[in-house]
Amino acid sequence: MSGMFATEEFIRTGSAAYWVNEFLQTHPEMKVLLMGVGGQQYNERETSVFLDFIKQKTNLAGFISRDNETYKSYKDLLSNCHPGIDCAFFVSDVYNPVGFASKDYVISTFNNMPEPALVKSLNCDVIRPEHMFYGAKYDDSIENIFISDAPYDYLSLYANAKEVHTDLVHATIVSLAYGTKVKYYHDSKRSFAFEAVGAIKDDQGYLYVPRETLQARKQAFIESVRKSLLS
Repeated sequence: MSGMFATEEFIRTGSAAYWVNEFLQTHPEMKVLLMGVGGQQYNERETSVFLDFIKQKTNLAGFISRDNETYKSYKDLLSNCHPGIDCAFFVSDVYNPVGFASKDYVISTFNNMPEPALVKSLNCDVIRPEHMFYGAKYDDSIENIFISDAPYDYLSLYANAKEVHTDLVHATIVSLAYGTKVKYYHDSKRSFAFEAVGAIKDDQGYLYVPRETLQARKQAFIESVRKSLLS
């Protein structure tokens, strides 16, 4: 399993709670490998609650973090604990649509704040993907809104964009995975994932990951999975 699982929310609410309370308790022999795992609050309570769950209810094969802060929280508390990256950085290995665009365009994706004036001033076509489409409120005055129920459509847009402006962590991660430069505008702690993969910010505030660095971090992740499964 991979994702934001080192949280109270995962353990206590929704379908995640069912997985914890029903599936694991009825399958105690099931080995659990947590890959690309991160937190939400990154505080002592969150760490304590999740650690208690891990020790009492799982047969843990391995724990690979999504970011350096998560790794620091658990490296001395869990066996077979490894530093890692967000699993979304592997998306380009599964689906790579780079090269289909016939002209330059910029992506602007903002779900937490208004679109910055900088984006409005760009002398380029701007496409505005809507990620939270279940509760989307449409405004006819906003140009080039993009919405789809197919994730590959979004991936294709990010992979071929000239640049991306966003306040979303995973829009940033997907863009970096395809080699697209990104300007990230939010302060979510989940953005610790950028540092873990070796993202660099240039003098204009754009993030990018050198191809060699990305490949090295992904290979290290694969080796951590191998060690966890063979131990």
